[in-house]
Amino acid sequence: MDKDLFSYKKYFKGKVLDVGAGRERGLFQKIKKENWLIVDIDASLKPDIVAPVEKLPFKNNHFSTIKATDLFGYVENPREGFAECFRVLKKNGNFIISVPYMTPYDNQQHDSQRFTEYKIKKILKENGFEVIKFKSQGYFFTVWSDMTRDWIHHLIVPFRYLGYIVIYPLLDTLVFLEAHLNLKQFWKRYTTGFFIIAKKP
Repeated sequence: MDKDLFSYKKYFKGKVLDVGAGRERGLFQKIKKENWLIVDIDASLKPDIVAPVEKLPFKNNHFSTIKATDLFGYVENPREGFAECFRVLKKNGNFIISVPYMTPYDNQQHDSQRFTEYKIKKILKENGFEVIKFKSQGYFFTVWSDMTRDWIHHLIVPFRYLGYIVIYPLLDTLVFLEAHLNLKQFWKRYTTGFFIIAKKP
């Protein structure tokens, strides 16, 4: 996620609304400035404003950029959330989102759904957005690598550290090669998720 966000940092402009970012991890969050507003439904995370994405307490055309990374899998009424983001985004504003696909579901929270490429593009179009960048976040070997790493991480200690030393470098190599080779469509049917930049025309 950090890699994608830093790669497309130029799309973050003006006043930024960061929805569902109360618990956000990674390095990208450190670039946030005074024009960055965090909204989350969990008050214990101390966001700037407590509110759901389906009912944003802002006037129309208020933000130049909206970021909602790994949020909509948890939103029970995603169409309403997309409509609200469109409403509060300024004309020509950027909507930067990511959605998980082949990843473990979160049984500690209200993980609600997974989106295919077709479905997420359809919802964006129905709500008036124009997709300008659509990127899979890894393919078959990234999915397999994530699953294997998770399995190794839960092994008993001697085998776990053996996996770190022996298997992790192999996984890193496969993911690196995957990112630099022209894969056939079969391998691209698997992905950990999607990173999307859309615009309000």
